[in-house]
Amino acid sequence: MRFDFPPPRTRLPLMAALLLLNLPHAQADLHDWYRANDPASFPFSAGSISSEASGYSLNASATFRKSETNTIESSSHARIDASGRLLWTLTSATPSIEFQSDSASPEHAFAYRSDVQHLELVRINSSDLSSSYSIKYPFAAESAQTELTFLPNSRVGILQNRGSSQQFAVFAPDGSLVFENKYTSSGFLSIAPDADSSQSARLHSTSGGDHYYLTIHKSLRNQSKSTFNNTFFVLSINNSGTLNWSRAFAIETVSRTIDLSCVVDDDLLVALPDTTVGVPGQPFSSVPSTHLACLSSSGSLSFTQTLEGFSYGGSPVIRDGNSLLLAGSSPNSGVLFATDAALARLSTADGSLTQQAGFDALETETLQLVGINAQRCFATLTSQAQGAEPKIHLSLDSSLQATAAKSASGSVLQLDAQSQAYLSTYLPSRAAVGAIELDSSLTPPSATEIDLAEATITPVDPNIHAANLGIDLLELNVSTQASTTATTTANLNYAPLSLEHYRGHPETISSPIAAAMTVHEDSSLSLSFDSEYGFDYHLQRGDSPDGSFSTIDSLSGTGEPIRFSTTTQFDSPIFYRILKSDPHNEIRFSTD
Repeated sequence: MRFDFPPPRTRLPLMAALLLLNLPHAQADLHDWYRANDPASFPFSAGSISSEASGYSLNASATFRKSETNTIESSSHARIDASGRLLWTLTSATPSIEFQSDSASPEHAFAYRSDVQHLELVRINSSDLSSSYSIKYPFAAESAQTELTFLPNSRVGILQNRGSSQQFAVFAPDGSLVFENKYTSSGFLSIAPDADSSQSARLHSTSGGDHYYLTIHKSLRNQSKSTFNNTFFVLSINNSGTLNWSRAFAIETVSRTIDLSCVVDDDLLVALPDTTVGVPGQPFSSVPSTHLACLSSSGSLSFTQTLEGFSYGGSPVIRDGNSLLLAGSSPNSGVLFATDAALARLSTADGSLTQQAGFDALETETLQLVGINAQRCFATLTSQAQGAEPKIHLSLDSSLQATAAKSASGSVLQLDAQSQAYLSTYLPSRAAVGAIELDSSLTPPSATEIDLAEATITPVDPNIHAANLGIDLLELNVSTQASTTATTTANLNYAPLSLEHYRGHPETISSPIAAAMTVHEDSSLSLSFDSEYGFDYHLQRGDSPDGSFSTIDSLSGTGEPIRFSTTTQFDSPIFYRILKSDPHNEIRFSTD
């Protein structure tokens, strides 16, 4: 397929405007926006809305200059019900503190921060923002890598990669220790990582939470062949910490690979990207490839497969009946070093490639699968053109053809708990935090050119040792040893946050201007930005959330940085935006 993106647009790192990008005639179900009552203290500069079992969670952060010498950092969290109503909010102005929703309990959230020595974690009650529990968990000095994972059923997992052993601890919803074990094998990397050797560890939870997968990827450089010898270990651990089974296999790769494994239902799909050497003497003829191996929850090997001309991108793998859908990229045949988004459908029986789709464009693209609902598959296509991040959200039918689309650079497509597609929008602003709209805004792509393109994915025999993976393969003997780490009480500061919920009117703008905003002590506001000669720039102000703006100042571009200055008050929300126009044409608004 071919998707023509609009011309590259300048990103807007900080802009005080309420924006919602819509296609013509698209009717959004919800226009719910959330803003701080004190935008001078909390000018949110980043944010996201995620689906939860009974609604949504909102996370936002602010890093801004309140004056010439005063920089403020804060993070905030809110829970929203299915109708868009705010349930509760909290915030922290302490740097490095982050919030995480408790997906199993809308009445709780987590606050945490970590450094090289400790992890501090608090589970918060929404009723009075008190602490259900707090722990300060010390890390071992020899730990090369630590990972915090929020598990199903309100549990929390802490993994430490200690080279020759992996330490895994799980805490219950009341903060009690469920188990803390070390898993040791002579096959794990016993030396300190360096340029020629490395080892990573990742924790994967299943949807039911009855068992976990621990994957360890060890890579050693083969100096004589300029390749890499990889050993991949998989440990299945039940929710009491007992080792169910262990597997390992080895594969030689041309390039240094990384662990992109993921859980698909209860199975584990091992994914290792690689580069296949091309024609000798032609250094640019090599093509990407992806090595795959699927392990069932019982540890049996379902299939192994290598796809040449396809690089898996790491987005969620979706099971569709008896097939798996993987999103990635393939080389662009017409542009050197450029890649096109690609979608592959594999049989769950043997991993064979049954269907493929290419998304051909002039710029490098990435494709991310979002989810599946009945016969529709949802995905987001993003152009990586320099200086722009346009997105096209897609609804694909069973033949992987686009049946609906929406072009928008500031929104995220997701599926809620009922598998209904929705778009959440965050655009940098001094007051607006986000919006939710449902999939009625995905419309037939009449304004988007869609052409079928030839895909170049080729299945080849994988060079994986020992196709029938068995226990104790490659001398994998894993021992389990109980461990105890003394914990203390965490000290994290957080407080309620007052957020206002309102219904905003969507407004579409084609070319927002990147501007650096500074709020001065005398309540004056300056917006600095790079200008282009021959264009005019207009500063507009909106005093209400109904979408109306008025021009309060105009400047002509000089080819050098210029600045708007104005005065403002912080007792009520005020929105600003900068528009760019050609003197010989009207101010350019998007028609998308």
